[in-house]
Amino acid sequence: MGTGRVRKVNVRTLFATHVDLREAVNRGRFRKDLYHRMALVSVEIPPLRKRTGDLPILVQDILAELGSPHITVDEANMSALLAHRWPGNVRELRTILQAAVLESDGQRLMLEQALAEISPDAEPKRGSGL
Repeated sequence: MGTGRVRKVNVRTLFATHVDLREAVNRGRFRKDLYHRMALVSVEIPPLRKRTGDLPILVQDILAELGSPHITVDEANMSALLAHRWPGNVRELRTILQAAVLESDGQRLMLEQALAEISPDAEPKRGSGL
């Protein structure tokens, strides 16, 4: 149910895109006036494959979000994560960790199967029908 009372609000809006909006404006594919309203501050976050040094922290944060902060990632598993290309960025990492947590023994992360099954650049399993 609405109200007839005026209420002041202070909001901030965050926009995310993989498109270079300046270039899109120059090509006439994005409205110039809208770009100028949105482009107050621009933050570029490089893809995960270019910032693999963040992986150990991201893994621990994601495991904590999944309710499994006690699960450890051994050196071999961390090496496998560091060697992966991460075409799906942090979303792919989260998906792989979710699968690995389900297969874990409660203390150690089981990444090998999760990386093989979920990663699009992995070899398909024979007889999978996909």
